[in-house]
Amino acid sequence: MKDRKVPIMKTSAKSNLAHGEANAGMAGLVKCVLMLNHHSVPPNVHFYCLNPHVDMNGYPCQISGELLDLGSNTGYAGVSSFGFGGTNARADIWAKAHTGFRKVRQVDLNMLENVTVRCPKCLGSMEWKSSDAVPSRLPKPTGQGRRRAHCVRESDNYDFCSHCYDGSYLFGQPTPEDPMPAGTAYIKGSWTAFSEFEEMKVEEHL
Repeated sequence: MKDRKVPIMKTSAKSNLAHGEANAGMAGLVKCVLMLNHHSVPPNVHFYCLNPHVDMNGYPCQISGELLDLGSNTGYAGVSSFGFGGTNARADIWAKAHTGFRKVRQVDLNMLENVTVRCPKCLGSMEWKSSDAVPSRLPKPTGQGRRRAHCVRESDNYDFCSHCYDGSYLFGQPTPEDPMPAGTAYIKGSWTAFSEFEEMKVEEHL
């Protein structure tokens, strides 16, 4: 495992409940659900210092003896269970915080400027109802609430964004945008073990 900006929070239900035998895996799953519900990690009971024989080099995790805040209001948690008879299981869950100061609040949809989804063709962002492609530079909020569509498609096909739609319009036209916006783009990947960014070069096709 490579270095991470934020370490993996490591905990165990056994420090709270001891070994649950047949229900040990379920106890770990319930603990993960509770952690995501509050979006915090409870301490490992009676953990004060790491065994010097345990080598943590190259393993970016944190084993804490105190309550930790995860720093966001949504996230993932996973639990592994290894049975004595050789049966292994793994569960990964996602949830948003429902309790505490990181609780996800109710949103007034009438005051949202844009609700976006992914275009299934180009994977770009598009508005939820009008399917207009979301520009790289959003206009300043108007403060008047939900944004209204300014064009209507003739074929009534709103499956793809306006960049991928090649039909005509009954009313209005989508906002044109330069396909190559100004600015510098960077990328990193497995060829550098995700350690550093590299500038992407513009390649013009004839």
